[in-house]
Amino acid sequence: MGDLARCRTQMGHAATTMLGVDGARTELRDGWCLAMTGLPNADMNVALVHEADEPALAEVIRNVEDLGAPTLLMFAGDAERLADRLPAPWTAVGAMPIMAVDL
Repeated sequence: MGDLARCRTQMGHAATTMLGVDGARTELRDGWCLAMTGLPNADMNVALVHEADEPALAEVIRNVEDLGAPTLLMFAGDAERLADRLPAPWTAVGAMPIMAVDL
C-alpha cells in the first residue's frame, strides 16, 4: 500500500472513532470506507472510494441506499473515474481536493 492509500485508510479509521451515535455504522475495506450515523445530514454520513473497482462502488452504493439518509460519496485517486459511471439517480457534482498538512 502506498503512502496516499495509507492516508486514505487512516482517514477511514479516524472517522470510525468519531461516531459517538447509537447505531452508527463503519466499514473499512481495501479501496473504500464508510462512516455513517444515519442522521439526516450528509456531513454525518460519508463514503470514500479510492480504488477504481466497479463492484466495490456497487457495494458502497448499496450500503448507502440501505441506510436511506443523505450521504456524501467521495472519490479519490483512480476511483475518480467511477464518478462518471454512477447509476441514476446519482449525479456527480464536481471535484474538490482534500488537503493534508504534516504537522
